Amino acid sequence: MTEEFPEPTRKISPPRKLRRERDGSLFDVESEQSVSLSELAEDVKDGRRFRVSRAVSGSACTNEVLVEILRAALPDVSAATGGLETAGSATGLLEQLTQLVGDRQGGSRKGAV
Repeated sequence: MTEEFPEPTRKISPPRKLRRERDGSLFDVESEQSVSLSELAEDVKDGRRFRVSRAVSGSACTNEVLVEILRAALPDVSAATGGLETAGSATGLLEQLTQLVGDRQGGSRKGAV
C-alpha cells in the first residue's frame, strides 16, 4: 500500500535578506529599514527564513545572529534556578554553540536559517 502525500499548499518564500552594520545593528535590504532582534525572533517563530551578511565584507553571519536571538530568548536560567547545575549546563551549552558558530563563520558555509 503506497501512501500519497498532498502537495504543500503554502508557497515557501525566499529568505529575508539582512545586513549587519559596523555597529552591530541589523538592516533589511529590501524594505530599507532597521530590524530589531525581537522582530527577527518573531520571524523565526513564524517560520520565516533569513540570511545575514556583514556590510563591510559581505561575509555571512546568519549563525551569529541566530545565536544572539537564542541568547535573548533564553531566560536567565541561573537566577531562576538559584545557580543549580542545570543552569551551568545550559550556559555551557550556549557558550559551546557560540564557539562553534564562530569557528564555522571562518569557512565558506552560507545558508539561510
